[in-house]
Amino acid sequence: RALVLEQLAVTTRLDVPLRTRLRIVDGSVLCRPGATGTEWRVHIIFEPGASAPTGVEVTDEHGAEGLVQGTLDAKTLVMGDRNFGRYRELLAARERKVDLLARTHLQTQPLLDQNGIARSPQGWAELADRGIYDHVVKVTRGNDEPLDARLIMVPLPPEAAGRARQKLYKAASKKKKGSVPNLVALLLAGYLCLLTTLDTESLSVAEACAVYRIRWQVECFFKR
Repeated sequence: RALVLEQLAVTTRLDVPLRTRLRIVDGSVLCRPGATGTEWRVHIIFEPGASAPTGVEVTDEHGAEGLVQGTLDAKTLVMGDRNFGRYRELLAARERKVDLLARTHLQTQPLLDQNGIARSPQGWAELADRGIYDHVVKVTRGNDEPLDARLIMVPLPPEAAGRARQKLYKAASKKKKGSVPNLVALLLAGYLCLLTTLDTESLSVAEACAVYRIRWQVECFFKR
């Protein structure tokens, strides 16, 4: 961690004043040349208002991404990728008294509708195609108590959906030559699927989609 902080200090400050209620969380890996797998994980809390990290943690390869890494102020909206759109992170957000806006993977994260009925990914997609983008849901995990949240599911423009599906084909081919992604994964690649703890008065569908684009700042930070 000391080495990572020293390297980051050359180009950015970790003691920036907090300018907004928005934080972005993400992680990356560190490996020595010749390594056969992940050796270390770097966990970043990023302040988009200052274009700088406000928190950095380093763990071994077992330190999974999550809201347990780093310090977050209460009344903050935290954004993350699909790793954060799960039951575990919604529970952590509630315990830490922060709000969450994250992409979710409907193939792996079971959801119930507001009537407590399980819907398939295809069922949610059909509603989105009919123009119903905003849903009160219950996020489940085994026998644990379901957690209340909102599912926002918006169809992507055809060009963006096509690019997303091409990425799935390439990823499947890399794993095994000639293999193709499953049909549900190809279907879901055509939608932006977000989970949030904020209600409709605090964050509209349009605002959620617009704000989530800011999350790319942390990806650019890692590339730099």
